[in-house]
Amino acid sequence: MDRYATVDVELGGASIRSGDLVVVSLTAANRDPETFAEPDTFDLSRPNARSHLAFAQGPHACVGLHLARLETQAALEAALDGWPGLRIEDGATAPTGVVFRKPRSLPVAWRG
Repeated sequence: MDRYATVDVELGGASIRSGDLVVVSLTAANRDPETFAEPDTFDLSRPNARSHLAFAQGPHACVGLHLARLETQAALEAALDGWPGLRIEDGATAPTGVVFRKPRSLPVAWRG
């Protein structure tokens, strides 16, 4: 995500001048160990689970975030109710990607 600095600032020992291009990675932000304990662990029960930046925050928040969450919940509930024997198998790859982090493979099995 590209942004331009609006003021001169020093961040992490780097000088950023007003007008400089700053490339921001939301993926990296969601993996900040100062914000999320064990950031590489998938944990829906985190006390701050809704603090992630997948849909941005503030005035730049995605207008479809509530619909996307509702669709995801409905799809997961339908899959789990319709296929009660569905489970994740061994062999999932580690998530990769700069913009969209996802595993290249996620083997599942269904025992009906």
